[in-house]
Amino acid sequence: MDSGDSKKPQTEDDDRKVMTGTVETSQNTNLKYFHGAIIQGKKLKAYIDLSSQCIMMKESCAKELGLEYSPLDKPIVIKGFGQGLAKAIGKLTTEIKIDEAVALTEILVVPDNFQEIPLLVGQPFTDQDHIVIIRRGNALRILEDNEVDKTSLSNLTIPELPHAKVSLWVKDADFIPSNFVGIGKVYTPCKIDRDLYAEKRTEFDTCIPRCIIKLNDVDETQIPILNLSNRDIAIKMYN
Repeated sequence: MDSGDSKKPQTEDDDRKVMTGTVETSQNTNLKYFHGAIIQGKKLKAYIDLSSQCIMMKESCAKELGLEYSPLDKPIVIKGFGQGLAKAIGKLTTEIKIDEAVALTEILVVPDNFQEIPLLVGQPFTDQDHIVIIRRGNALRILEDNEVDKTSLSNLTIPELPHAKVSLWVKDADFIPSNFVGIGKVYTPCKIDRDLYAEKRTEFDTCIPRCIIKLNDVDETQIPILNLSNRDIAIKMYN
């Protein structure tokens, strides 16, 4: 017979932190929330989720970017689309640049099967004091503003903004022979109704010359890519 007060054994679920993060990121809706992000000089696809309590990165993406993440102090369970649950694998702290804003923030690393997009960006980035989010029609801009008094934001007149930079993603994998100009097939998830100016970009053994490009009806186009090396190089799709 138990003569004292019985205590229920503590389980892992009793000592975990539950956060909400959306993982449904279909490119057929809410295209303005898709942005290119830069982490440690490398570009990746990102989705801006203003209701998410965390920032999540796919495990394979963290490894590809060479980011080291540490174990969690205690388990973090993330509630996703359709009430799905996933446990974060680890966490890391780094700077993220999106549009015209940069912020130092914590990122949770999650299993690849939990989300399609490499990086989902939530409130730890968007709710920082110096971050200003502007939504107008089909556009969403992320800027820094360290000078505007928060109390005056409601009366702030927003001027016409310059066009945001458009990220182009490789559509088809291909090879470019040594010292040869290849043609890369690229696309953007954003709906663009104007010609694009591509700045000259030299990276590693490749060069994309300065040029004007026109997107077709499904927002795809081709760009010249010069292989400057003495070996064949692969153009990889990055999902």
